[in-house]
Amino acid sequence: MTGMRKKRFAIPLIFCFYFFGLVLVSTLPHLLDMTKTGISDPELVAGAISENLVSGFLLSIIILPTLIGIWLFIRNKKLSG
Repeated sequence: MTGMRKKRFAIPLIFCFYFFGLVLVSTLPHLLDMTKTGISDPELVAGAISENLVSGFLLSIIILPTLIGIWLFIRNKKLSG
C-alpha cells in the first residue's frame, strides 16, 4: 500500500477500533460475572451492559472529535514544518 492509501484508512480505523473496544470493555466483564457466579439475574446484567454502552457512545461524542482534531493538528504541523 502506498502512503496515501494508508492515510485514507486512518480515521475509519480509529472509529472501528474505538467501537470494537467499547463493546468488548462494556460487555465482557458483565458476562464473565454472570458465568462465574451463576446466580446473576440476566435482566440486571443486560441493564448494566446497556448502561455502559450508552455512556460509552455518549462519551465518544467528545473523545473521537478530539482525537481526530489532535491527529489533524499534528499532521498539519508535520506537513508545514
